[in-house]
Amino acid sequence: LILPEDEAGELSKGERLLQKGGHIDHFDSRRKTKDGRIIQVSVRMSPIYDDEYRVVGVSTIERDVSERLALLEQLTLSERKFQDFYNHSPDMYCSVDASSGMIVDCNERMCDELGYAREEILGRSVLDFYSDSARELAKSCFDEFRMVGDTQDEELELLRRDGTSIPVSLNVTAVRDETGRIVRSRSVWRDMSVLKLKDEQVRQSEQRYRNSFQNSAIGIAQVDLAGTYLLANRRLCEIVGYSPEELLQMRYRDITHPDDLVEELKLRDELINGRRETYKLEKRYMHKSGHDVWVSVFVSLERDADGRPVSCHSYVEDISARKELESELRTAISQRDQFLAMLSHELRNPLGAILNTCAVLHRRKALTQAIQGPISVVARQARQMAELLDDLLDVSRITTGKIKLEKAPALLAEVVDEAVESQQALAAHRQQRLIVSYSDDPLRVFGDRSRLVQSVVNLLNNAIKYTAEGGIITVTLERNGRSGMIRVRDTGVGIEPELIESLFEMFAQKDATLDRSSGGMGLGLHLVRRLVDFHGGTITGRSEGVGKGSEFVVELPLSTRSMAARKTRTKSLPRCDQTSRPPIHRIVVVEDIADARNMLVQLLEADDFDVTSAADGESGLSLILSQRPDLAIVDIGLPRLDGYEVARRVRQEIPASELTLVALTGYGQDSDHERVIDAGFDLHLVKPLNPARLESILSRT
Repeated sequence: LILPEDEAGELSKGERLLQKGGHIDHFDSRRKTKDGRIIQVSVRMSPIYDDEYRVVGVSTIERDVSERLALLEQLTLSERKFQDFYNHSPDMYCSVDASSGMIVDCNERMCDELGYAREEILGRSVLDFYSDSARELAKSCFDEFRMVGDTQDEELELLRRDGTSIPVSLNVTAVRDETGRIVRSRSVWRDMSVLKLKDEQVRQSEQRYRNSFQNSAIGIAQVDLAGTYLLANRRLCEIVGYSPEELLQMRYRDITHPDDLVEELKLRDELINGRRETYKLEKRYMHKSGHDVWVSVFVSLERDADGRPVSCHSYVEDISARKELESELRTAISQRDQFLAMLSHELRNPLGAILNTCAVLHRRKALTQAIQGPISVVARQARQMAELLDDLLDVSRITTGKIKLEKAPALLAEVVDEAVESQQALAAHRQQRLIVSYSDDPLRVFGDRSRLVQSVVNLLNNAIKYTAEGGIITVTLERNGRSGMIRVRDTGVGIEPELIESLFEMFAQKDATLDRSSGGMGLGLHLVRRLVDFHGGTITGRSEGVGKGSEFVVELPLSTRSMAARKTRTKSLPRCDQTSRPPIHRIVVVEDIADARNMLVQLLEADDFDVTSAADGESGLSLILSQRPDLAIVDIGLPRLDGYEVARRVRQEIPASELTLVALTGYGQDSDHERVIDAGFDLHLVKPLNPARLESILSRT
């Protein structure tokens, strides 16, 4: 059925045909099918003649062209899309006549990029649009294209209307006729400006990396998993003395000192097998010239996208100068320690003689009080010098990590008692009251009793020095949870609260005046803090200000260990039970310094001991072996035969059960103590002689 909207047009065509005759070929119309679909038809009308050749009717031939029209519409749409793509492509397209080189077509992108209207481009030679520097290469490319029909990825340069240039990549394909002859070219120019910019940025980045790599202040290398150098910068070559070409033929183990290789092989194996992320060590490289170079090496692992290890990166710093300085420092420290040990020995000998003389004079009841007073001053000042010397040596040992603690259970009450007893005379001399307040709990700690006593002594000594005559010093013991506390409070000069912490620094002093009336070297509190630290404790100071006194609080962790552990034998204890030996009557003193020897002999004789003496090692050995005394006090630094050898030979003849051997020496280092005990001595006493310690030995307690 003819659609109503198409019917009038078809009738009009039929009437015209009836009037004029002829044919009406193929006009488009539409029909409605029986099932209601609308189809496109092509209609051809022809006249129908009677016998007299008159037009009496119209015949039509109708052909269904719906499918053909649909295909045509799709083709038209496709062409339109292609044209849109062609015009708006990010690349520049043009068609060029193969014989003349004239542009016959171009897209809008080319017009926009070059700054020309389409009419200004068409009909011109394609070579006109290349820059002067690129024109010869473009001509060669065009000539080559006409021969082979193809050009791929040629980098050229187009010239804009404003005179600026565009770097492009050119790709050309041929259009051939039915005989295969090239008639045109399809040219595509791709703007390479962004890529060129990125390439330049990458190039600059790589150049910066190369400059950083080569000019780094530390050595940098890349090493494969087998240990062979893949890359090595200039600094690493300088460190080891090899050229880059030489290093790239070597493995890292070839230049690593054999003594350091075992450790690095272990670390490297852990790195490659994923047991560590990086490693760092100090080792030695063997320089090409033959000497060793100390380096610090940091090594990291490079992995591929799948996480598999592919190589190692090494960062190498030359630390030879530091190692040399450390060696010099160790030598200097060793020399300092030797000097301090010698200083200690040389000072302790005269101090011992002075104190022994004072002790002898004190025993002479015939001396008047006027004489006894100055003697007490000499003794007190000599003991203070000995304490200063002890502090100096202890700080040296702590600083170098050579201090040794002999820990055992200890009661803080006993520690405080011993410290107070040692300072009681000094406090009495200054007419000060020393008050001790004990805790109801037995405060037991695990530590080196002598060092804890030393700490409390230093606190008491400071309190006495900085408290005026008639002042009060209070020592309080108390429990604070799981800690025991020792409080030392004085009514002395005090200090500004903000300066308290500075007193714990080495060589810090409260008395900074020129007269140095209170003495000291500023080591006491520093030494106390270090000793308390070694026991896992803390020390703090408090003061409300100048003239308001000070308080120092030592807090130590309490221990649950049994006091029976104190009876454990160590080298510092006598070789046998002193109380099991017979009482001491006969004594031999071996000392090369006449003043010290004579005063010690007089001191012992004042207590009714039978004393003989010798001035050198050989005479002393002979005297001991011939007289077989109950006690022998022997100096270490003796002429002809030192004290160690004397002890060794004595022990070959006389057992410890029959003779107590005591070393009395100016050498007080821990190593000296060990040598004394190893040589066969029972006890090690350091000059100047502690009267209480000597009395304990003489009484066998």
